[in-house]
Amino acid sequence: MNLRLTPLLLCLVPVFAHAAPGEPAASRWLLATRLVLSGSSYESEPDGLTMYSGLSLEAAARRSLSRHLAVELSLRTESREVDRDTGGARPEPLGSVEVLPATVSIQYHPDLGHRLRPFVGAGASLTLTWEKSGFLDSADVDPHFGPA
Repeated sequence: MNLRLTPLLLCLVPVFAHAAPGEPAASRWLLATRLVLSGSSYESEPDGLTMYSGLSLEAAARRSLSRHLAVELSLRTESREVDRDTGGARPEPLGSVEVLPATVSIQYHPDLGHRLRPFVGAGASLTLTWEKSGFLDSADVDPHFGPA
């Protein structure tokens, strides 16, 4: 296993807080899975490539820092089909790209007193390509680092 992934995997190990007898145990950690539908549009180099929306599975570990602040690490896998505009009625299918976005964010959770618990967050994302198919198999896809 790649040693660079070890710190990321250690973040997924939950640590439970100990409560006094008779009090419920309160954990500062939350582990979650999500089904994510991303409908992004991308500009391409060269022009004329289209990447379609994807449905992906995401795993996240959130650590509460205070009542309102938390930090979260999330990992998901996405599959994107890619077509090239040929100027005709049908685009040419080029294949698919499998990517692994890893995101670290800090979140603010306001106390609204409702069951609905919205939050606002900002962070950074690193996206790695781990599989390509079709014409894209020979393409060089660099890792991408950006805001989240």
